[in-house]
This record gives sequence, C-alpha cells and structure tokens, in this order.
Amino acid sequence: MQKQKASYEELEKRINKLETEIALIQGDGRNNGVDHFYQAFLDLASDAFVFLEGDGTIFSANAVYESITGYRKHELIGKKASTFIHDDCREALIEYYTQLEKTGSAGVKTKNIHKDGRSIWVEVNSVLMIMQQRTIVFSTVRDISARKLAEAELAEQNYFLNNLMNSMPGILYVFDKDKKLIHWNKDFELVTGYSHEELKSKYFDDFFVGKYLKGVREGIADVLMTNQKRATGETSLTSRDGTITPYFLTGTKVTLKNRDCVIGLGMDLADRKKLEAQLRQSQKMEAVGQLAGGVAHDFNNMLNVILGYTEIVMLEMSFEDPLYSKMEQIEKAAKRSANITKQLLGFSRKQVIDPKPVVINDLVVDIEKMISRLIGEDIDLILDLHKKIWPVKVDSSQMDQLVMNLALNARDALPKGGKVIVETQNVTFNDDYCSEHAGFIPGEFVMTSVSDNGTGMDKKTKEHIFEPFYTTKKSGKGTGMGLATVYGIIKQNNGFINVYSEPGQGTTFKLYLPRWTKDQVKSVETTGIRYTTKPATILLVEDDEMLLKVTKTFLNMGGHEVISFSSPNDALEYCEKENHEIHILLTDVVMPEMNGKI
Repeated sequence: MQKQKASYEELEKRINKLETEIALIQGDGRNNGVDHFYQAFLDLASDAFVFLEGDGTIFSANAVYESITGYRKHELIGKKASTFIHDDCREALIEYYTQLEKTGSAGVKTKNIHKDGRSIWVEVNSVLMIMQQRTIVFSTVRDISARKLAEAELAEQNYFLNNLMNSMPGILYVFDKDKKLIHWNKDFELVTGYSHEELKSKYFDDFFVGKYLKGVREGIADVLMTNQKRATGETSLTSRDGTITPYFLTGTKVTLKNRDCVIGLGMDLADRKKLEAQLRQSQKMEAVGQLAGGVAHDFNNMLNVILGYTEIVMLEMSFEDPLYSKMEQIEKAAKRSANITKQLLGFSRKQVIDPKPVVINDLVVDIEKMISRLIGEDIDLILDLHKKIWPVKVDSSQMDQLVMNLALNARDALPKGGKVIVETQNVTFNDDYCSEHAGFIPGEFVMTSVSDNGTGMDKKTKEHIFEPFYTTKKSGKGTGMGLATVYGIIKQNNGFINVYSEPGQGTTFKLYLPRWTKDQVKSVETTGIRYTTKPATILLVEDDEMLLKVTKTFLNMGGHEVISFSSPNDALEYCEKENHEIHILLTDVVMPEMNGKI
C-alpha cells in the first residue's frame, strides 16, 4: 500500500507541474502555442484520455475518446461521463465511484454507448487529484471490445467443449506425462466416486490395482515414450468404494501448452461382459440340450425294448418261477431309467406335449395340498396369486412339474424351516426395458415365481444350476435333473427364466410364459376311444427297428394283424396302392421324415 501511495504522490507532483499547461487546455486564452502542444500530445496517444470535474463533468478529452464515443470535443465538454455508460453497468459504476472516493484511484470494465447506438466495451482507470484548489479526475479509457469478443468466443468454446465432454458415452480424461489429471468429464467423477476438487490432486493410475495397474502404466509408457502415439486395451477400474468395473480404455498422445499429454476415452464393459456370459451360457445349454435330447431319445427307445421284452417274458412265466422276481427287478430298474430319460427329453425340449390355454392360478391351487405335504409342516407355504391373471398356453402337467420341482428345491434350501412363497403376476416389458435388463424379452407375460428365505446360492453355483446332472446335494439325494427340466419346459413354451439369489438371503425363481391372447378354442367333441377284444388290422410305423419288432410282437400276442413299416413314406405308399382296411394307425411321434401327428 505504501508503495502504491508513493506512486500516486509522484504522479500528482508530475501533474501539478503541468498545472499551467492544463489551464491552457481549459481554454483560458493564455499561451495558445503551449495549449496546442499538449492537445497534440494527448491526441497522439493510443488510449483515450478524459478529464472530469469532481462531479463527473467532462472538461477535456483527446481524439481517441472522441472516436470511442462518436462525439466531438465541443459536444463532450460539459456533459457527465456517466451519460455514455450503458444501463447494464450502473451497479459497476457505483462501485467504481465509491472506490475512487475511498482510495483516490479505481478501475472498471463497462460498456460505453456510441453516438450511433453501438455498445463498446471499455476499460477505465482513474485517479483523483487536487489541482488549483479543485478536485479533478484523470481517466484513461481503452477499447476492449476485441478482447471481450475473444473472451466470449472462448467462453462459448469452453461451454461447447464441456457439454461435448459431458455428453459423451463413457469417461473422458486428459493427463500429463507424470500421469497427473488435467481434464475429465462428469462421468469420470461418477465412476471414480471423487469430486471435481478431489480429482485435481489425483493421478490417472490411482484408479488401478494389481495386474491392471501394471498394464495401464505399460500402455501409457508405450504412448508417451515410443512412436506408437495411441494405445487401447481392456482393464478394470477401481472406484473410491472399492468397486471394480471392467473398462475398455484408449489413449492418444497430444501436445497441450508445449507439454506431452494423453487424452483418452473409457467404455464400461460390465453390461457387455454380462451379455457375453449369458450368450456363452445359452450356447452351452443349447449344445447340451441337443446332445442330451439325442442321447435320451435313442436310450428311451432301447429302454422301451428292454421293458417290452421283459413284460413279454414275464407274461410267459408263472409267479412261482424263481426268475420272476429277478425280472421284476429288471423292469423296476428300466422304469427308473426311463424316468430319467423323460426328464432329459424335457430339458432338451423334445418331450411330447399337449399345450392348451390354462390359468396358472387354477393349477397352483389344485396342487397346493400336494406341495404342502412335500415341503413339510415346518415350512410355511404362502400363495400370492394375482386375481385377474392372464391365461397362458402350456401343457398343464408340465406346469405342475415346474412348480413342484421349484418347491422341492426351496424345501432343500430350508433345513431349519422357513417360508416358500408362490406368486403370480401379469407383466409387460417394452424394448427400452429389455435393452437395459439382460435376459428379458419384450412382450406380455405371466410371471410365476417361487421364493424361499433359505441358504441361497453363490455366483458360481448359479452359473451351473440348469445343467443336467449338476447338483450340490449329497450323493443319492438328487439326480440334478430338476432345474434342467424346468429350464427345458420354459424354453419349449417360448418363455424365459431369471434367478435371483445371494448366500444367506434366499432364492427366487421367476418364470415368464407368454400371454395367450387368441380366442378360446372350442373343445372338439369326440366319440371317445372304443375298446374291442376283436382282432384288428393295425398299421404300425416306428423308425427304430428293435422297438418296431417288440411292439409288433406285443400286438400279435393280442391277436391283431400288424402291418409294420420303419418309414412313414413307405407306409403312405402302401396305403395308396393297397386296398386294405386299416382299423388302427399306431405311429411314433418323432420320426426323421415326418412326425406322427401329421
């Protein structure tokens, strides 16, 4: 302050020294040669000069000030300088005058109104002086319109760049060769969990640990120290709370303010990784399903042959025969194996079904007592069924199988008792919802969920629960086909399934089946099945030769005439050529050339 005061005093001395000459500028008529000299000196200056009385009245100005205002000197003298100030700047002008009175000097940026109506930004710096016993104000006025325009353009560019940075999908970052952050967008703050102020002291590699830290540092070195100039790669970013998120990062070498920097973008890979995992799981399940279906179909045929010949032998034996009980054991084992193949066929969606429009609530109510008996008295069964549930088109026996399997799984997850809740609900998913929720399908669905508050499952277990023969139960406690069957049935009926589970938090299975929207199909009246003991002519079609043979043997034992073919086309050709009365047509349902229903 003292230095500033000394400079003001020095300036005042210099101006006092020119007191006589300034008096000439005021036009007192003395020494016109000196008057013209100082006026010419002021007019040659690059900045505008203006002299004001203590009340702000102009008593002299130079040519530059005339050009800034658009008025000639004789038009300016006698007018208040505030006359040329824009109304928007009145508050700033009041602060300026207040400062000038307090300290003897002040500066302000304001807008002058030109004579032609234009607004011109100016920077005014003034000092307050006493000359010839009167107070005057000496001001320099500089046109800063170009600077203001540049500032406005720069502000607009910064506004555009900030909005561009913050509207980009993913994170954006700029850091120097020391890896210190220079610029970043809002998403970077959200992902890392740090505020804008906190990030000012952070380094880019602060957000990576372990092998990811090593990889990021190597990538940065490659960009800055070699001719590579650009690097990309997958890594994992660690946020403030310890959350680790997979990211795809880019880095490009740039020069900012004569220093090497790296600018880059990062895309969150979490959703993509999840979708990739679901796709791999779906492809694996599809492959397993095809394999299981093929094996189950062929094995089922062999079991039917075993069961068929076992029954034929047993029919020809007496109960007292010592081999009869052994044949019963063979039959029992074959039937048990046949049940497993039936489940495999259900998983592979090759099970023969008879879907009809049904109301799931009715099916659940019908098997409520059976479920209660299966889960035991120490587990509460709660039904939460939506009153106006939509119909679905399924095989009712399959739906019973679904609910029973899930109820049994819930029971096994509740060794100390608990709750099992069966819920139904109408749900609708649109495209936007499905794009944000992996595994969901757009449309109207009936949701059936079975929940328990039991032991729950970890992530690794959830990844395998629908695979055939996968089980966490002890040996002999389960085949591992229950959930595989559930998965196959849901897929066979064009639905989907989601599982929500955490260790110690219980498990919820949600099954989604498409809403049945077509008009109810009228039931077809039939005359029923007629049974007869009279010999009949039967056309038998079965593509498996061994099964064809045992079936024909059975029918012949009943006194029937059997015309058998292993090919549907051969059977059709026979019917077209021969004029033979066929009483019964017996066909396999699944055959290579056509199915048995056509």
